[in-house]
Amino acid sequence: MNGSKSSQPISLVLKNYPTHLLIPSIDNLLVFQAINYLGEKKDYFFEFQGQNLNVEVQEELTQSITFNSGETKEFTIKFIPNADGQAKLIMNVFSLSIVKKKITIQVVRNSVLKNKTKKHFQKYKIILNDQFDNFDANQFFVSLSDQDITIKEEQLKVKSSGPDKDQDLKYLAKAHIVKRNIQKALELSLQISNEDEKYHFYYDLIRAYAAIDLPTTMQIVDSLQDEEKRASIIEGITSQISKHDQEKIQEFLSLIKDPAKKQDLLVKIIGRLIKINPPMAFELSHLIPNELIIAKIFINLARRFKKLNNTPEAVKTLTQILNIFQNSPKINLNQGNPQGQVYEFVKDIVHLIAEIDNPNSAYSVIDGIKNENLKKQLLDDLGNILIETKEEMRKVQERNLVFSQYLLFNVLVSNVSEDIKYFSENGGNISLNLLSQDYSFRAMFFSLSRLSFNIFPFMERLFFDLNNQIAFYIYPSSSDNHIKETNALNHSINKFINPNKLAPQIRIYNLDFIPYLGTPTVILSARSEALQSRIERQVKNINIVVDNNIFNDGATSELLNRIYGRLSSSIVNIVLSYELMNDFELLKALMQALI
Repeated sequence: MNGSKSSQPISLVLKNYPTHLLIPSIDNLLVFQAINYLGEKKDYFFEFQGQNLNVEVQEELTQSITFNSGETKEFTIKFIPNADGQAKLIMNVFSLSIVKKKITIQVVRNSVLKNKTKKHFQKYKIILNDQFDNFDANQFFVSLSDQDITIKEEQLKVKSSGPDKDQDLKYLAKAHIVKRNIQKALELSLQISNEDEKYHFYYDLIRAYAAIDLPTTMQIVDSLQDEEKRASIIEGITSQISKHDQEKIQEFLSLIKDPAKKQDLLVKIIGRLIKINPPMAFELSHLIPNELIIAKIFINLARRFKKLNNTPEAVKTLTQILNIFQNSPKINLNQGNPQGQVYEFVKDIVHLIAEIDNPNSAYSVIDGIKNENLKKQLLDDLGNILIETKEEMRKVQERNLVFSQYLLFNVLVSNVSEDIKYFSENGGNISLNLLSQDYSFRAMFFSLSRLSFNIFPFMERLFFDLNNQIAFYIYPSSSDNHIKETNALNHSINKFINPNKLAPQIRIYNLDFIPYLGTPTVILSARSEALQSRIERQVKNINIVVDNNIFNDGATSELLNRIYGRLSSSIVNIVLSYELMNDFELLKALMQALI
């Protein structure tokens, strides 16, 4: 069955289309001609939509096609059904024209309309002590000869405890540091009488010695039992070396056993470095296990790079935050819907990139995000900031639908045997209700003769016009009924028609056709006298002939009688002349009388 909506420019003429039951394993081909009725050259585009079937088209049909005035082109398309039941092919043809149109486009802005950089930076500002203390190791270095050191030591032995002796002890300890005799220096510091000064000086000596012999200093620090003092000295030492020696900072940090204290100290060190050595601060940040703290440090680093007018490094640093979040197994930014604190973090970062650099840079960052949900949410939330709408005149290709047509096919995909394949290859087909095992119809028609034309289009149209009250089985068999054909016939009838489900009052017709007789004629077998009367009452302008001799209980009748057993008395042989094929309304009236 097909429906169409055509207009003047072009028309499609079906040269050959499949009237058999469509199955996947055979060629289901449709050949059509397209005719350009315009008096000029024209470009057209063909569109094919399949329901319950895949449509394969030749390469030419995938793009626009130019037709000369009055030109006819022929094309072939192929169907592959993918579900049982009814399939639909929709064929649309569009004329193509180049027209000037004002169109609305979305483009990435050159700059953000309202800059909120300061606000965003303030939101994630970390209060860090970026000042180094005033500790000067040189104040703990005194150069004395060995002889002078010996004299000083002898003088100390007879000197009484007190502030003066404490000063001499400090002086002598500083001399031993220069001589790389740290243990002696520390022993002297412990002889200081003032308890507060004693330990303060003791730890300052260790810190000062780091400027002379860092490995030995590390060993001394590692041996300290007081965890708080150890961390304090490490903080002091690293403040001395952090300006230039990242590797040694890491070595000293390894001496702190408590992860929380180590992280706190690292944050302090990075805070001092952000101003004086941002690249080193960036590298040391990767030692922090908490991604959110790293992210906040990176934002502060980006702020510093911006102040230094180093926009590329600022953008690179902010982009690194997104990479950390996307690759973190703890944050799982790539799973589920974006929401919460981390999403706000990401949104603000992208916004900052748009402000520091430009919206196009921020848009590229969004485009590189793996998580499609996150990408969509960012574009929704930041769209007005990054994108603006413009109108401009453009030459565009306009498509206008000028022809539309659809075709319906009965299709079978599941349990296709070799006999069913043979049935389909040789033009066999059935009505949709038989295919779906719906036995609510009132009359069933068998057409088992090979004719010079295909009756499927007529029967399919009657099926729909009569609201599915009929069923039909078509199989153009040959006259010799060879074994393969007989098997296909028996198997297909048994597969599609269950006699036990047919209503007792069902009317079964063995349908055939004869050439033109000069007037629309129906020939009935002798057993159908009641049917003759009903036709005479309901159908006008038709010649009715009752002639049992024309049938002689042929092979087809015998086959149907054998299959349908108890219903065989209901089978009526009927022959229609070709005139009825040319008058559909008369044919439809006859069918209504037959059911």
